[in-house]
Amino acid sequence: MSDRQIVVSNSSPLIALDRIDQLGILRILLGEVLVPPAVVREVFEDGAPPPWIRQVTPSTQLET
Repeated sequence: MSDRQIVVSNSSPLIALDRIDQLGILRILLGEVLVPPAVVREVFEDGAPPPWIRQVTPSTQLET
């Protein structure tokens, strides 16, 4: 069993690390990062994220 925890990210850290060409550091540190579909659209636009960034649809919605 891995001792790594599940990590869910919003777009800000992904955009910032990509701008300085260090997005891969998250893979080294975390292994896998989960993101909602909106983050994939915002960060990667029409392209696909790297395979270690996994798109996951939230299973519940927050009430506003």
